[in-house]
Amino acid sequence: MEKISREKAKRYLLHQQDLSGDKIYLGKQGILDYFSKHKMIQFDPVDICGRNAEIVLFSRINSFKKEDLYSLLYEENELIEAYDKKLCIILADDWGKLERVRQRKCKKRKVVDGLEDMKNTIMKNFSEVPVQSLQQYKNTETCAWYWKQNASLARIAFEDLFVEGKIRISGRIRNNKQYCLNTYENTKIQFANEEEYFIWHIMRRISTTGLVWNISSSAWDYITGATRKVRSSILQKLINQDIVTELKVDGITESFFCLSEDYKSYFKNLDFTSDRLELIAPLDAFIWDRTLIKELFDFDYKWEIYVPKEKRNYCEYALPILQNDELLGRVELRKTNNLLIVANVWHENKKTKLNESLFQAKLQDFAAFHNCSSVIFE
Repeated sequence: MEKISREKAKRYLLHQQDLSGDKIYLGKQGILDYFSKHKMIQFDPVDICGRNAEIVLFSRINSFKKEDLYSLLYEENELIEAYDKKLCIILADDWGKLERVRQRKCKKRKVVDGLEDMKNTIMKNFSEVPVQSLQQYKNTETCAWYWKQNASLARIAFEDLFVEGKIRISGRIRNNKQYCLNTYENTKIQFANEEEYFIWHIMRRISTTGLVWNISSSAWDYITGATRKVRSSILQKLINQDIVTELKVDGITESFFCLSEDYKSYFKNLDFTSDRLELIAPLDAFIWDRTLIKELFDFDYKWEIYVPKEKRNYCEYALPILQNDELLGRVELRKTNNLLIVANVWHENKKTKLNESLFQAKLQDFAAFHNCSSVIFE
């Protein structure tokens, strides 16, 4: 067990998240390098000021282009959409290892009359139409489903086939998914036993987040069966093998855990001298564990997109503002008519103040990234 200060824990987490120092990833290859280390990015189609995955990569990769991401995802098939921690973008080579996640989702699906027939029809149609979408099944039956009382049976069928791994998402036109047969279906990997699976998935999640603690958190979502007791047993086994290191942070009761190789390579000689400001995506793995972020950074963040407007504290899509090792506020941005609109900026009540020149420069970079001609403050 290692004892560290809260300040060092913050800086270690930022280092592991590639949010300190100079950006180390470059261009299209940098996207693949990022996924090799971090394993996944949570996917969300909402595009108010950029989709979640775009903002995550913009904050880490020099010369990042959206078209490079979608080329790797939908044309070159180096990446794939899959359920890991909810719907994520992952390396295609990792798809086969997530069969347990898919099985969990399949078991939770409702039974609906006519669904199997619709799924069979869609699968048969792939022999003549290799790419299909919901647009080809506009007049199908409807039924009560999780999100809607009159959901399209075809939509449910496509999602069921996707969860089962029989088809994959081959593109998106706006928010309309395009599907094709899944060529990775034969790559499914069965772990030797449950413990082997837990070890793999828990280590994978630590790689994604950089630093975890063993309390209830969305950072542990979709690791089927990994209760706190199970995680404790697996983490202790990994500690005994010097694969994971336990950290005690000053003033915090719960232990933190990181990968030992990362700790040994980076932590003890960590230099934190950068002057850097980044806009953080709402579903960035850095802030998956909101309780951990509040404890370490004294920053209380909630994604309010599903909160009724009159009950929001800020806005539906506020981006946290990270300056060096402090979360100093949040900003509401919108893309409108080739303009980047700065609707609101909220500052945290902290001794460290937002560097306005860094903030303005970042807004200009963000506007250029989205091909916006100007930044306009409302």
